[in-house]
Amino acid sequence: FDVSRAGAARVVRAPEHVVKAASAASTPPGVAALVERPATAMPAELDFVLALDAVSDPGNVGALVRTAAAAGADAVLLVG
Repeated sequence: FDVSRAGAARVVRAPEHVVKAASAASTPPGVAALVERPATAMPAELDFVLALDAVSDPGNVGALVRTAAAAGADAVLLVG
């Protein structure tokens, strides 16, 4: 990981056991992020929504979001 490309993000290196303790995944990918969720209002009408509940693998979330976008989904909700 090139820390110089992190921009305004604060990067902290942590021992493997700390990253594992911070993750709910059974086999964490070795990287963790702490982010603030933006407050966004839901549009009044949504015709096609993909709701994801407790998907633990970031790669799976990414694949599902890309698939939803390709299928024309109006939104993807992470609910669990």
